[in-house]
Amino acid sequence: MNNSECPVCAGTRRNEYMRLKGFRAPVDYSFRSCDGCGLIMLDPRPSTEELLRLTILHFSPPESFHGGMSRYPRLRRLWHALSGEYLAQFLADSRGRVLDAGCGFGGLMEELRASGCEPTGIDPNPDACAYCRSRGFPVICGPLERTALPDKSFDGAVLWHVIEHLPDPRVALTEIARLLKPGGTLTVYCPNAGSYAASFFGTCWQGWDPPFHLFGFTPDTLGRLMSGSGFERVSMSTASAEYFSLHSIAYLRTARPGHILARIPPSFLRSLPGRMVLMVIMRALDAVMPGRGECIRARFILRERQP
Repeated sequence: MNNSECPVCAGTRRNEYMRLKGFRAPVDYSFRSCDGCGLIMLDPRPSTEELLRLTILHFSPPESFHGGMSRYPRLRRLWHALSGEYLAQFLADSRGRVLDAGCGFGGLMEELRASGCEPTGIDPNPDACAYCRSRGFPVICGPLERTALPDKSFDGAVLWHVIEHLPDPRVALTEIARLLKPGGTLTVYCPNAGSYAASFFGTCWQGWDPPFHLFGFTPDTLGRLMSGSGFERVSMSTASAEYFSLHSIAYLRTARPGHILARIPPSFLRSLPGRMVLMVIMRALDAVMPGRGECIRARFILRERQP
């Protein structure tokens, strides 16, 4: 795929969708939608080299994957129950060797290892790879599209808020399909560009995050991409994550200081009671607007290859 071709339908005609400034730097960006399937794409997109430079500049190792709640397991279980058990369900479905594609600084691999799986990571960021290796994880430093790993190496794979970052998601999915054993599963989490939050926050929605997010998927466009890449859907749903809205409100406070949400004290939003209130509201909105939650969570199985 080149920059002029849609990874879902291979179309080349696009319509202007949105213009906005970057959240991490005051640079103007443009998103366009494919005339054939509706996939939203950053256009133009930065080169792979420039994107890696910006990633290294703006992302650093976390102090803790779970923050303060790691000290309170019961509170953490309640938190995941309110957030739809997305992490617990993923871990329950995972087994054997799992490829964490776009592993970042290894937070998800920590969870996989604790649940009894054998995670392997891959990431283009050398700082992230060095950090993961320091914590005892096998990691390949390089692009997902060219891993040089043997065929049928993994029981499962995961793209945890990664597919929207990939310069060529179809090529990456083809590589994942090669690496999966027969019957292997792929779990995908990504922002939902068709969500109520995307509509409400507009250009301030965290899910756009240019230039790091190159694509805006909806359940329909993600499903079409996966089907065209050799995967069958096992499950797909949407759920909203409070940390997304926290970031969106912070951007809103800067861009539209007069907005009613911008008047909520940041200290309250960052507090545990504030986050719990926000999560309960979002769970209610998810219930009355199915399919329009802020994040897509989907599980796919590798389609049986024809001899």
